Amino acid sequence: MKKSAVKMNIITALIITVISIFLCEIAIRVLLFVNTPSCMIFDKDILYAYKPYCVAEGITMNNRGYIGDDMETTKNPGETRIMLLGESTSFNSEYVKAVKSRLSAYYTERDIKVTSCGRPRYTSYINRINFEKNLIGYKPDIIVLYMGINDNIYNTFYWVSALPDVGYFNWLDWKVSIVYKMFKYHLFEKKLFSRPQFRKEEIRSTQIFKENISAIISIAKANNIKVVLSTFAIALPSQDQWIVKRVQSEEKKMQHFWGTITSTIVGVEEHNKLMRELSKTNKLPIADNYALIPKSSEYFVDICHMTTLGANNLGANMATTIAQSDYIKK
Repeated sequence: MKKSAVKMNIITALIITVISIFLCEIAIRVLLFVNTPSCMIFDKDILYAYKPYCVAEGITMNNRGYIGDDMETTKNPGETRIMLLGESTSFNSEYVKAVKSRLSAYYTERDIKVTSCGRPRYTSYINRINFEKNLIGYKPDIIVLYMGINDNIYNTFYWVSALPDVGYFNWLDWKVSIVYKMFKYHLFEKKLFSRPQFRKEEIRSTQIFKENISAIISIAKANNIKVVLSTFAIALPSQDQWIVKRVQSEEKKMQHFWGTITSTIVGVEEHNKLMRELSKTNKLPIADNYALIPKSSEYFVDICHMTTLGANNLGANMATTIAQSDYIKK
């Protein structure tokens, strides 16, 4: 075969390869577009947000894309604003209703406004950025911090320290190939490099968690915002065999994010320990939901997400802690 023919075959093969990769790139982006909730807005600082008044996971958002009362920059006399910061466990309308109804019943002369700003996948880092960048302007009087499981991603993906965008794919981002990013994630980051099994002495998330929670507290104090802390409730260890089996059935699916069941528990316990320390150091009220919420299938549907009864219990505990803190004057 002549050299010119060989050269032409190589060029043709390269062209076909490039076209194939491009078509694959387009196909994957179309697939991601189809599977991305229409309610979602990609955000380079906090991964994503939700559109105002849209329906996300069966819950109607408020005027700023959060759960609960509408948020305005101006405040009416007699109004007390409470923001619940957290993770997917705070993305719960029953939780918001429970806090609002109990405080409204106790402070009858106050207009209690409650909004949950927690979302799935949010870590302490995202909560810090979101609080400082997006929430301060709505003049909250009190913020409640309920988080502690998602920061385990800083242990499983031990090279991540800030925005946990590993395994997160934005079909609108053309700065990097989605084909490359997905190949890198599924074959290398998730399968080969992630560390779902980690011991107490291997945990690096506590320092990250401490820095972010401390930053939120400092930002709140600088803006005359009161802070309520909380330990994070999980379903294990439990004598309820249904919830034990349920958590075990989901271990493989969730271990890339939270770690194995054993590691998840260790991570949450260390984060809870830190919350208690920060409560003492900063003289802040803390709701010990880890101890207060029973570890059974009546209250949990998996290792951390709650039934209606569990969400109501969580809200009641937060409301009681707020009331006991004397943050709201009658």
